[in-house]
Amino acid sequence: MSRIDDDIKSGAFASVYLIWGEESYLRRFYKNQLKRALTTGDDDMNLNLFTGKDISADEVMAQAETVPFFAPHRLILVEDSGWFSSSMEEVASFIPQIPPESILVFSEAGVDARTKLYKAVKKHGVIVECRHPDEKTLTNWILRRLNREGKKIQQTAMRYFLDNTDQDMEAVSHELEKVIAYTGEREGINLEDVQAVCPPKPEDQVFKMIDAIAEKRTEAALAYYADLLALRQEPRGILALLTGQLRRLLEIRDLRIQGYDQNTIIGKTGARPFVVQKGIRQSERFSTETLRSYLRACADALEDMNNGRIEDRLAVELLLIAFSREKKER
Repeated sequence: MSRIDDDIKSGAFASVYLIWGEESYLRRFYKNQLKRALTTGDDDMNLNLFTGKDISADEVMAQAETVPFFAPHRLILVEDSGWFSSSMEEVASFIPQIPPESILVFSEAGVDARTKLYKAVKKHGVIVECRHPDEKTLTNWILRRLNREGKKIQQTAMRYFLDNTDQDMEAVSHELEKVIAYTGEREGINLEDVQAVCPPKPEDQVFKMIDAIAEKRTEAALAYYADLLALRQEPRGILALLTGQLRRLLEIRDLRIQGYDQNTIIGKTGARPFVVQKGIRQSERFSTETLRSYLRACADALEDMNNGRIEDRLAVELLLIAFSREKKER
């Protein structure tokens, strides 16, 4: 439960909130929670909305100083202002002076914690960071959502859904709505239901392909390649995806060798938590030299394709055979 949940439950609100982070679904969720708690549906007199980079700071502060009209609070919502990437000293100085009847809420995708405005909000208000959830948190959220709809999902179907859906909650919510609509009045959700609605993503197929390579399952690696071709992926595009994932694994492995934990690696790579979590597990299956040799082989294959020395589809196929038939690493 976030501090916002606690404040709504107690009815004791801070004068200023900053809701920020990469997870847009959560930002919108917490913003709407505050909006519902502090205003009524038809109260336009005590709700002020400001959006975008061209917001007037003077106008925001003026509205915050305006007494609410026959209501206990005035709510001022400021979204995507970009103010937390610059000093905004005037607004930072205003934060401690916000009248008790006014509540100022910022919703931002990114912030700089070194700015005076961020420090002012931290000192006098509440900051809620909205990160992409880890797999356990996301699974529990999905199960609660399905339970409210009177639905139950098989374990294999849940696994497939997680593997083939972006773990951005906006995307998950959208795909979940499609699954719920597809199953209609039926309570159970099985693997075939999810497969019908959520076709496999190329990136996930490549991830499975690398697992097959690590386990020296040549037929499986080639089967994933065939699946990608059936999804109308071009061999060069598949090679690019394979190269990109191998490069990421090498980066993650190097950072792990240096002693960095998962959260630090997320910060250094800019990758989403579930991507790094999977990458850590997968990178441990290969040595650094093996990953580098795979990358060299991918580069050589691309050069051969560009020079017409080998047909594109065959070039990638031979790479997968070579990678998956090498001696299995311990």
